[in-house]
Amino acid sequence: MEIHEDCNLEVLHLIWLDTTKGNLSDNRITLGPYIRAVVNHLKFFEEFNECQKYVQSIADNERILIITDGQSSSKMISYLSEATEIISVYIYTNKSDENIPITCRSSRKIKAISSQFDYLRKQIITDFGDRRQRCCFQVHEPMSINFSNVNPTNHQSSTPLNGQFMFSRLLLDILLRIPASDTDKDELISACQREYAENPFYLATLNEFKYNYVPDQALLWYTKQSFVYNLLNRALRQQNIELLFLLRFFINDIHEQLQQMQCLEPIRIYRGQVISKDELTLLQNSMGQLISMNSFLSTSISRELALFFLGEYTASQELQQVLFEIDADPRLDGTRPFADISARSYFPEEAEILMMFGSIFRLESMYEERNSKGGTIYVIRMTFCADHNENVEVLYQSMKNDLNIQDIGSTNLRDLGNALIEMGKFNEAERYFRRLLRGVSLSQGDTAGCCYGLGEVLRNVGDYERSIEWYQNALEIRLQLLPFSHEHIGDIYNSIGISFSGKCEHKLALEFYTKALTVWKQVYKEDHPRMAWVFNNIAVVYQKQSQHTESLQFLQKSLKISERELPPDHPTIASSVHNIGDAFASLGQYELALEHYERALNIFKMSRPSDHPYIAYTLSSIGLTYENMNEPKKSLEYFQKSMEIFRETLPENHRYRIRAETGLKRLEEKIKQTSM
Repeated sequence: MEIHEDCNLEVLHLIWLDTTKGNLSDNRITLGPYIRAVVNHLKFFEEFNECQKYVQSIADNERILIITDGQSSSKMISYLSEATEIISVYIYTNKSDENIPITCRSSRKIKAISSQFDYLRKQIITDFGDRRQRCCFQVHEPMSINFSNVNPTNHQSSTPLNGQFMFSRLLLDILLRIPASDTDKDELISACQREYAENPFYLATLNEFKYNYVPDQALLWYTKQSFVYNLLNRALRQQNIELLFLLRFFINDIHEQLQQMQCLEPIRIYRGQVISKDELTLLQNSMGQLISMNSFLSTSISRELALFFLGEYTASQELQQVLFEIDADPRLDGTRPFADISARSYFPEEAEILMMFGSIFRLESMYEERNSKGGTIYVIRMTFCADHNENVEVLYQSMKNDLNIQDIGSTNLRDLGNALIEMGKFNEAERYFRRLLRGVSLSQGDTAGCCYGLGEVLRNVGDYERSIEWYQNALEIRLQLLPFSHEHIGDIYNSIGISFSGKCEHKLALEFYTKALTVWKQVYKEDHPRMAWVFNNIAVVYQKQSQHTESLQFLQKSLKISERELPPDHPTIASSVHNIGDAFASLGQYELALEHYERALNIFKMSRPSDHPYIAYTLSSIGLTYENMNEPKKSLEYFQKSMEIFRETLPENHRYRIRAETGLKRLEEKIKQTSM
């Protein structure tokens, strides 16, 4: 695993700004290492503008501490209200400089003003060292939440949670079932040694972990001030697959300890949190809905203690104080484990209840109360819920069936890569499959699976020629291991057909679809979902050849099977519905096309992550339809939404992205000319 040189593995950044051209280098050498014992990621600047650019480059879900000189304090204070990521500022000034603006002294984010660097260092350590730092992480660390149907457009959807939730759950289930290996721990430690090479404090902790860690100490290491807590929660929030894969031994150990210590009776617990106004509004508008957590949730049985930690961080115009009040009943079937971890915690006096990541809650109500300083605290009541809702479970099991994931026993190593492809995380999937292929103990079957996986990745990013090469490699191995009539042989033929279709080699595409049908007819009934899949693909070829009647016939045949055999929110249904929309658009029936695109979009949102290329492609189809209906402003809006996703997921030369980008430029020019 490689970590970029400038990558911060933690949520906190410490910025040191000195515009006086004074003693920065000396102080950097003498005091920097001591401060890095608390916050590892430390950046130095001598120009305010450069510092400001760096702050703007930091993600919204990270937090910043700043040390700055007295001369820069006025600029910094005026900037603080804009930068919600900045949570604390420490100002140093010469003894002769007593003219610090009154606004600096009154700002809630200013934690200390002093002419002594050593005093500021001690104050930072006091504010963020050990127990205080962990409290700061918990209170200030942005919560990573999946909401169910925020502003839903399809009230008839049977699934109360979106695709992001489905895949977060799938990711957790796979990680918990992939067997851990010693090499993963060694690789994780090596990566961290490179990251913390200049930090003797972190390296000492890392060495302690390397030589002394045992599974029943997982909760101890999670709760103490160490690199593990920071690393794991950042990986979970960002869904950093490489890190999570290497950390799965630690995740498994925590999961086992939580199961062993599971609370046995219903309990009410609390969590103090500082959140943005936008996040508060989103929560307020989501009452009655379900949410799922993408990270471990640390709570307390003591309301007073949660309020005490919350009270140390004053609310501002940008950030609001929230107290989550959670009722949790462990007797419910199908819930994630949670436990009182006091006996295993580094801070046993905190009476901490730790909830497994992926836990689901229902937002019940919200009300206001006053804190001891007269400020407002928003109390949000939630109820702990089971993982499975009947309709969600049907779609989830169907998703696992599509990926050939078994319900019992260890999962196949390839399952994670296949799930990443379904999530639209093609770069991560490619790195994962290549990682597996470098392994020395890979079976022929796994090698074939990785070759097929790389073919799927390359096809999805538009590299059709190379995808066919990998498919052929997979086919060669599969034919040595399996009979011709095996379903996996049909899968490869079908995928090769899709790649040839992408290259507009229609005859070859139909040839391989026919081969897939020949195989699958020996394995499945005529109404099996895989048959619907290949009928859909054949329809696309006819559509490209302007044979709209034939295309529509195959699409309707595909949709009929899918609607009968699959859950109503399955992506195969969305694909057929979208392609029917294409057929109507080609015939100039734009209202019908729009109706089908919107239905496809709603299904994709239920069954795929919000940044999936399928969602972006459907948005661009809606944009194109509105353009044909002479509604340029609506068209522009959809093309813009489409490009926001494509810029993050597909290469510049991908035909889907080119179509959206061309449409966006065309609409911008049209609107510009209209307004002249």
